Amino acid sequence: MKYQDEDYLREQYVNNRLSQAEIAERCGTTQPEISHLIQKFNIEKPARKPHHDENWLREKYVTERLSMTEIAEHCGVSVSAISDKIGRSSIESEGVNGNRNPMSAPEKRA
Repeated sequence: MKYQDEDYLREQYVNNRLSQAEIAERCGTTQPEISHLIQKFNIEKPARKPHHDENWLREKYVTERLSMTEIAEHCGVSVSAISDKIGRSSIESEGVNGNRNPMSAPEKRA
């Protein structure tokens, strides 16, 4: 069974960033079985992308005044993923009624 192969499991969990449940479903087994094997092989949980950290996101968007597009490119995610994170955070975004178009690069403050 391919899910019992350490290299396969590492590829799916770390490189492809599939959840344990997704791997289990694809392999016709259970999530607890996948969890057991991940622990057995000492496979570390994939690192979260930096945009999941609200302080990091605030630093880039507010302080450094990077656009959502620039942040998305840096993180390797879609602009909508960044927009969603900002929308669900306490970070105030500027948009249609603001002075800044969040999708384009802002002017840097002097």
